[in-house]
Amino acid sequence: MGFYINPPNDDKIGWLKDNGAILVIRPVIGETSAPPYDPLCPDHHWTVLVDNGDFLALGVAYNREEFDRFAYPGDPRPRAFCMVPNAAIIAACPEVASLLG
Repeated sequence: MGFYINPPNDDKIGWLKDNGAILVIRPVIGETSAPPYDPLCPDHHWTVLVDNGDFLALGVAYNREEFDRFAYPGDPRPRAFCMVPNAAIIAACPEVASLLG
């Protein structure tokens, strides 16, 4: 997994709220379901808030392969799948711009 959003104040949940994220599903520990990959809006992409215990990570699922890695059923970490406007993702993580198509 390669691209992560790291807001200056490290408030990833606040960043999601401030940038119009749409929470689609929040699996519990051990949950194997994830939303379908197909974006709900053409100008949005998936971000995945992953609870690593000591810290939260906010990854960008810029394609189906990356999404499938985040949605891997064998991963026991709690995850929240959120749709976020591409413009907000690019502003926070410019390196991923060319991959959001």
